[in-house]
Amino acid sequence: LREIRTRLNFDKVITKFINANRLLPWISERFKTRTTYLIIRHPCATISSQLKTGWIGYPKKIEQEIHQGNIDLLRKKVLEKSLTIPLVREKPEIIMKIKKMKTREELLAVEWSLDYIIPLRVFSDYDWYLVVYEELIKKYETTLEGIFNKINEEIPKKAYQVVKKPSITSKETEINAIRQLQKWKKHLSKEQVRKILDTTNLFGLDFYTEEAEPDYKKLNKILR
Repeated sequence: LREIRTRLNFDKVITKFINANRLLPWISERFKTRTTYLIIRHPCATISSQLKTGWIGYPKKIEQEIHQGNIDLLRKKVLEKSLTIPLVREKPEIIMKIKKMKTREELLAVEWSLDYIIPLRVFSDYDWYLVVYEELIKKYETTLEGIFNKINEEIPKKAYQVVKKPSITSKETEINAIRQLQKWKKHLSKEQVRKILDTTNLFGLDFYTEEAEPDYKKLNKILR
């Protein structure tokens, strides 16, 4: 209750969405905000976490089935979502490859691609600010400057503490930048990494490779 009372007195609000990337254009048009931030993270890191936790953005019952190995259900859900996006629906070769996918990591890589193909390739001209997760971890001071400069605000002192704090899914007490960015390499096999990257490349999102950080030349080319 104390937290609720405190927040009722705030004059500024930041809203965080975990699964709203595909709604970003709609949110930008619908709501008057000072700015919108899009956070992007290496697909292998994202999928490694999803495979461990089972949290992939579906209702709990569906997540449990998929986590227990129901590939057919995941493939069905991914296909349904893919067919709602014209850029994907109009490419039968991609749809055919999705239908033939037999592993969770491939299908989750499709999900990751759908999350980013809309804001990066379809609606890249919207006024949002891209935050690269790897930059936030490795060069948090510079990244925080960019985030708060975008809205002409001073950086709160607490921000420097929060950015070093691991997520609730981690057992660590403090973020070690190098270990954090390399962690997925310990949990995914080379074959899994290859399948994930081959899948994201299908969608033209080839700026992430086996390296921990993105290829900024390729990323900037997509943004232009």
